[in-house]
Amino acid sequence: MRIFISVVSHYDHATIINMGSIKRLAKYDDITVICRDNVPNPILQQACIDYECHYIANNTEQGFAKNNNDNFLYAKESLGLNNDDYFMLLNPDVAIDESNINKFLAALQTPKQFVSMPMFLDVDKRIYDDHLRYYPKLTDFIQSYLYNDRKTMLSPDEIVTPKQPIWVSGALMIINAELFQNIGMLHDKYYLYCEDIDLCLRLKKIGIVPEILDDISAIHCRQRKSKTLFSRYFCWHFHSVLRYQCRRFLNRI
Repeated sequence: MRIFISVVSHYDHATIINMGSIKRLAKYDDITVICRDNVPNPILQQACIDYECHYIANNTEQGFAKNNNDNFLYAKESLGLNNDDYFMLLNPDVAIDESNINKFLAALQTPKQFVSMPMFLDVDKRIYDDHLRYYPKLTDFIQSYLYNDRKTMLSPDEIVTPKQPIWVSGALMIINAELFQNIGMLHDKYYLYCEDIDLCLRLKKIGIVPEILDDISAIHCRQRKSKTLFSRYFCWHFHSVLRYQCRRFLNRI
């Protein structure tokens, strides 16, 4: 069993280096880190060489789904990723410390289909990130933007036993390699945002829901760029929300 970790940088070279996650992860024999640079940066390239990570520079900018799908195909075609291995999506702004890496590796020794873990917004682990959520309606998206309504977010006591099926964000998700390929990978018509909800919903339709490793955690130093109205991130998010809702309405997922 091996874990192939996909990290995508979009002007995130400083964050990736300063967070130190890929440096820590790449030390383990069972872990291979693939860092795809959407906007090539020589500093990140050298860091990946130093850390013994695989560095890939894009010729043109691509969206989150396409970049991670390309990393998966690279792992399969060039690095020997097998059906029983794991493919992991990891945001540049997510940090996993040594103790949690070891617990994470131990947990994955028991074969799993689709897993994630809680994340916190602070190093003291008092404030939960909202990367574990109930499936949203269109009104939930709107209320989140207008009123910062977080009702789709799981409360701490719901993480182990949620009231209904949940989805996990692409900031940190681990999926069996064969399953990821068979489900059709991430839908690359999404440039940024909602591709993770789309994937989780397709998995849910075949009876697979995420298993949450609640005794393991990570820190998410998120920036929430999509909350800035009329920024390009907001526009990408708005476009992705419409695409996701249309696909659900047309029963395509």
